[in-house]
Amino acid sequence: MAHPRMLLSSALRACDLSSGTLGSNRYVVFGSALGLLAFYGFLGFNLRTTAYEILPELSQWALCVAKGFDLPVSYRQISNPHVRAVSSLELVEGDMLKADLSGARIVMLTSQCWDKPLIQMVQRKLSNELVPGTLVIDYTESLLTSVVPPGGCGFEIIHSVTAPVSWNATQTLYLFHVLKL
Repeated sequence: MAHPRMLLSSALRACDLSSGTLGSNRYVVFGSALGLLAFYGFLGFNLRTTAYEILPELSQWALCVAKGFDLPVSYRQISNPHVRAVSSLELVEGDMLKADLSGARIVMLTSQCWDKPLIQMVQRKLSNELVPGTLVIDYTESLLTSVVPPGGCGFEIIHSVTAPVSWNATQTLYLFHVLKL
């Protein structure tokens, strides 16, 4: 079975981000929970990472984990827009629908546990705010069902990997390419 690292590696090659000079490029995680996907991108690939989690308890635990491993982490609540990241790893407590996606080149979604209205709101946000060429990784194919708003972007699957995860022995992850329609 392929390892999920292959999917993020494929995304990096497609974005040409693996050179180590990331500039304004960002890896964004929607639904970061304890921060594992954020830590993975930051530690495994040296990506400038912003992770959003709406549940305060999970955000606080992610911060404890980051501090426990002496990671250079910034933490803020999305309701306080005046606090800015001072680190290449930023944990944000708050609603991902209010997230700033400027400069995002790879977006990781954890939509397998979201309800349909939330998925539709995230689809609309991504379609309106991401630029063509951005890559989105998700545990579901739900982006294929998105209704593209006028002037928005669409999505196509360019790669997938099936691998074991903690809740499923054969979970498929999908890599989407953002397209201007």
